[in-house]
Amino acid sequence: MDPVKQSLVDQLRGLEQGKQTRKPKKGAKNPRAMTHAELLMERMKEGAEQDVLGPLEHGAFAREWTQENPVVAVPSLLASIPGYTLAKLLGLQNGRSSASIDEMAEGYRGMWEGLTGK
Repeated sequence: MDPVKQSLVDQLRGLEQGKQTRKPKKGAKNPRAMTHAELLMERMKEGAEQDVLGPLEHGAFAREWTQENPVVAVPSLLASIPGYTLAKLLGLQNGRSSASIDEMAEGYRGMWEGLTGK
């Protein structure tokens, strides 16, 4: 694995565990600062860490949609975030990542960031 990709995976794992694992390598981006499109592209790569990238991608989607259209996004996301995770858990919805509390938490975090600009 190239050093920049390894640094990104290490950062994502550190964020998942609530800490920064090490100083990012030159050229690596903070995963929380990545756009939905950037995270989606990372998820499409072969060997991508789906259970690490998935929640962050969900958060970026929620952040960007809430910034663009809060009146529609907030009520929709309030219901769809837990609904999507429950559907995955029950096997009603396929996904690249496992159903998790992390994906729900990142979705709500993204919604909050979209509303507050943080």
